[in-house]
Amino acid sequence: MTVTISQIEENLVKHVKPPELQWLRRQLAAWAEQNLRDFPWRRTSDPYAIFVAEFLLQKTGASTAAPVYNVFISRYPTLKALAAAPVEEVAQLLQPLGLFFPSRTAVPVGAGHCRTI
Repeated sequence: MTVTISQIEENLVKHVKPPELQWLRRQLAAWAEQNLRDFPWRRTSDPYAIFVAEFLLQKTGASTAAPVYNVFISRYPTLKALAAAPVEEVAQLLQPLGLFFPSRTAVPVGAGHCRTI
């Protein structure tokens, strides 16, 4: 069973009084401000950029993926740009992350989605 953030919030609202919920939100926000690491995918709402981050983070730690993410997004800023890229070029970029095989599928999948958009 998968639990979503909205389900957790609904459950909290049912069982936690509003002042306690506000306190919890303030505590979490203060903790996050001091402890969350700054990664480029946290500063975007672009679905493609978020997809790229999710793809890179499948088998790789965030600190390792961040530099590759920056290069990837600058080199292939759109799904259309990725679809037009040579598979070998994408594979070479993803190789340090051990993502050679996914690059062989990402470019054709991107191309397929560009044709349907």
